[in-house]
Amino acid sequence: MITILHVLLMLIGSIALLMALIGVGYTILAAIVVLYWQKKETVSLRNWPSVSLIKPLHGDEPALAENLQTFLDQDYPADYEMLCGIQHPADPAGETVRLIAAQNSKAPVRLIVDNKTHGTNAKISNLINITAHIGHDIMIISDSDMSVSDYYISQVVNALEKPGVGAVTCLYHGRGDNGYWSRLSAANIDYNFLPSVMVGVALTKANPCMGSTIAIKRDTLESIGGLESLSNILADDYMLGAKVRALGLKVEVLPVILTHSCTESSFLSLVRHELRWSATIRDIDPVGFLGSAVTYPVPLAFIGLIATSGWVSWPVFCLALASRWLLGWRINKVTGVSRLEALLQLPLRDLLSFGIFLSTFFISSVDWQGMELMLHSNGRISRK
Repeated sequence: MITILHVLLMLIGSIALLMALIGVGYTILAAIVVLYWQKKETVSLRNWPSVSLIKPLHGDEPALAENLQTFLDQDYPADYEMLCGIQHPADPAGETVRLIAAQNSKAPVRLIVDNKTHGTNAKISNLINITAHIGHDIMIISDSDMSVSDYYISQVVNALEKPGVGAVTCLYHGRGDNGYWSRLSAANIDYNFLPSVMVGVALTKANPCMGSTIAIKRDTLESIGGLESLSNILADDYMLGAKVRALGLKVEVLPVILTHSCTESSFLSLVRHELRWSATIRDIDPVGFLGSAVTYPVPLAFIGLIATSGWVSWPVFCLALASRWLLGWRINKVTGVSRLEALLQLPLRDLLSFGIFLSTFFISSVDWQGMELMLHSNGRISRK
């Protein structure tokens, strides 16, 4: 006898299988986009401007010294400086900066210690404190956990000097620097975040501006109201890009991929980080976030398999697995990193990512550097 519960399960399973098939199509499209993504950027400038590299720091992260050093070991034909900011004299990142400054001869390194607070966003407060000491008109702001190639500044500045460009940003892939959970975090960046942004850019449906790199000129920053206008915004990097585009200028996405150092040391730290990340995307683009459900074909196909137990469920599930492994293989090729362990664990990583996605619909606060922040409309935040 067919019960209401059975009909409901069949309906849920059928919808999940249909969404999984759509997800397979999306995943194959993403694999194609990744194949043609990374191209060489032609560097054509003759007069190279001086540059200030801006680094907001907090805590002594694994590989911090090595990551910072890559920004100093640059093949750049003009002057550049690095300004690192901390908000507490006892912050261990300060000692790392002092050691680098003492050992480096290619570019001056300055440590800015300033505990003044400007709004709720601690990173923006740090950046505002640093900007008072900037010596050049071109600023390249980047997160502390990034590492780059020795042509990074040249590529970024060349793009920023193009007509109509108001800011430059870069995509990135993950590198686990702190054990298993950090490697799991890196897998999420590589196999979920990175291809989704690539597809969005390729289809002109995404307008990214990311903390991995935000290059901007001083007068452009002043025209958008300065960093002070972002002091109570969670997605500060995205909002900065939106303000630049509102001026009629373009945010250029370089066809290069930087490396992000993942440092999560536990399951809890991983979940907290990814929930904050997911909530940020939800608040930036609620419709797009809801539609991103189809980017999880393996969990959807698994739900369909459990709910229907029909003959069509297994082929869909196998297609979902095959498409995700295809995309993972393509990502590994373009980033130049071979991760057999991550590929084998990709189905479980997808299940965790889908759980994070679903949980995001039910949260109203996030954890950031030990602070609990309440989420409000328009991406604004306040301390709980």
